[in-house]
Amino acid sequence: MNYVFVHGEPSNAASFEPCLSELGLNGSILLFEAPDHGASGDSPSLTVSAWADALAAYVVALDGPSVLIGHSLGAWAVAHVLPALGARVTRAVLLSGFTHFPAETFAPYEALAAGLDAGAVSLDALVDIGAQAWLSSHSDPAHKLTLLQQMLAREPMTRIARGLRRLREVESPAVIPTPYDTPTVCLHALGDRATPVDGGRALAALGSRSRFIEVEDDGHFVHWDHPPLVRKAILD
Repeated sequence: MNYVFVHGEPSNAASFEPCLSELGLNGSILLFEAPDHGASGDSPSLTVSAWADALAAYVVALDGPSVLIGHSLGAWAVAHVLPALGARVTRAVLLSGFTHFPAETFAPYEALAAGLDAGAVSLDALVDIGAQAWLSSHSDPAHKLTLLQQMLAREPMTRIARGLRRLREVESPAVIPTPYDTPTVCLHALGDRATPVDGGRALAALGSRSRFIEVEDDGHFVHWDHPPLVRKAILD
């Protein structure tokens, strides 16, 4: 079995690396990195649709069936490709996902992107901003700050700015994923400040065989805060 982990935006494989040992999965562990992210080549004109297309091509090239685990925009991308991949994907787990990104949610990210492009936001400042938006108030803040810094430090500031602006494309109802039949579990923290929980509920509602699990927390990185729940969602 292939277990394909799909990061969000702005992010890369470092989003999932810290929790892999706790997940304890037996099979091929694959950390997909979209174009313009992590070790992938630069792609300044990348669109969210091209991101999803790259994911679909990646999964098609694999031998054997796959479980897809997506976080945030990665969850959107996974849901987007499920109908086309059919039986190649036996299960999906969508973490902190959404069907589209409301305009009012995007505005702060656009301002942050402008600051990054202008060189007015340092890595430390970016980590602090990310912590306020993404990290749980109920977990070890020092450890999670380290994880966040390690993840963001892998990306040039120009890439992060492009990624933040890319989220605007997901405002359009035209990019809402279509209904899917793959068995799916959606996990979402009730107090998620980055992607409101209603977005996760809407993503789950598109699935004919999906379950939505509310997590009593306020962090965006459910897999950092609750790896046992994620493991159960993957294997149950």
